[in-house]
Amino acid sequence: VMLDPVLRSLRGTGRGRVPFALPQRAGGRTLWTFHGTAAVYQAVVALGLTSAEKVLIPSYNCGHELEPVMRAGAGVGFYRVDSQLRIDLDDLEAAIDSSARAVLVTHYFGFPQKLDAVKALCTRRGVALIEDCAHTLFSADGAVPLGLAGDFAVYSLRKTLPLPHAGALVCHDDRWGLPAALEVPPRLST
Repeated sequence: VMLDPVLRSLRGTGRGRVPFALPQRAGGRTLWTFHGTAAVYQAVVALGLTSAEKVLIPSYNCGHELEPVMRAGAGVGFYRVDSQLRIDLDDLEAAIDSSARAVLVTHYFGFPQKLDAVKALCTRRGVALIEDCAHTLFSADGAVPLGLAGDFAVYSLRKTLPLPHAGALVCHDDRWGLPAALEVPPRLST
């Protein structure tokens, strides 16, 4: 099977060769996961969020963003996007209250969100920025690959590549405690 070498490279300790590199800032690290939803879960776990803290998620979502946040024990809040799927920055700022600890921004269908103002807002308010890059593998905003602006970038490789499963969490800040690798389930379980 042609996919077997790719699948083998993504299994195991997460240190195998991958035929491409995900965008990553100096000092960043990649944690390979089963799918993008698991990568969101690992980001919330790395942030150490409690049930009294929440992740703000765009109101237009498919639900795969909500489930891992709640499974990790954190709360969920929402902010608006307009009819062209652009972030309503005023609504986002109003949604960042004392319980907000992270903002998840979705780059819908591979098109970049404008993140300069969002990143500045997150920095000013002390919340982490998680980029949902599930549909943006190989996408860029001009010459800059998507996934470099936030503290974390979440990828779902199976949405771009012919793979049955594969995801990744790129962490750009070494202050967040990511495991060295995830335990690989028995082959028959997947």
